[in-house]
Amino acid sequence: MNGKPPPGNPAGVPASPWPAGGLYAAPVNDLAPFEGEPARPYIVAGSQRCGSTLLCDALGRTGLLGAPAEYMNFDVLGRQMLKRFGLRLGEKRNTLDEYLQRLYACRTSPNGVFGMKLQWHQYAPRSHLHALRVLLRRSRFVWIRRHDLVGQAISSAIANATGFWHDRGEGGAGRPALRYSRKLVDRSMQWILWENWGWARYFELNQVEPFEIYYEDLLADMDGVCGRVCEYLGLEAAPHFSLEQAPTRKLADTRSEEWRLAYSEIFREPSAPDPD
Repeated sequence: MNGKPPPGNPAGVPASPWPAGGLYAAPVNDLAPFEGEPARPYIVAGSQRCGSTLLCDALGRTGLLGAPAEYMNFDVLGRQMLKRFGLRLGEKRNTLDEYLQRLYACRTSPNGVFGMKLQWHQYAPRSHLHALRVLLRRSRFVWIRRHDLVGQAISSAIANATGFWHDRGEGGAGRPALRYSRKLVDRSMQWILWENWGWARYFELNQVEPFEIYYEDLLADMDGVCGRVCEYLGLEAAPHFSLEQAPTRKLADTRSEEWRLAYSEIFREPSAPDPD
């Protein structure tokens, strides 16, 4: 494993027909105006389809842990926020520091907590930017992963190929048909392993001890896991968390299981020949 992303970046994906990025960017999701730097920033570190959206939705609904979302995803939410703020990043244009300051002003809770969901491929090419490095240096980290990497890779492969990332009550209506592709799953698996390696290396080199959780544990005990995250982030009285209250629904369906069976075949030993 090295610092370069694997070929066939699955992050270069078709736009989702569900306007999740636009919904998150809307002023209705803003918190009370906040002045200055957030006193308690945190980063939800993850990779595609690791459960970070479910976690961030739950933390954001408390009203006490900022509005954690994928603000460095300049293909979707980041682009929407820049447009809303009237900013354009780049040479002789606006700086990332200006963008972050605008985010702090409208997405920090009154208690000074600001949250951001961040994937390694969003940070790595911008790791030289001073404002971003300062934010991460001041932040606590919640690192969410999945034990079931095959399931994650299949979920990522399907989402990248179809552009459908979340079910917010639509029941998956309109999801296009898709033939199984081992190549897509392999590519997603390589990408997930690289993302996990990147965060692990970052934590090691910077002597950061993140609060580690797994998606499977979040599903099994959302109240307990989110409560421990709140405690780690310094929230004295954690509210009750319920999976039933989550605005997103699992997208895994019979197609996901069919893909798992097909992908698992490459690991099975060939059947012994029948005896004569």
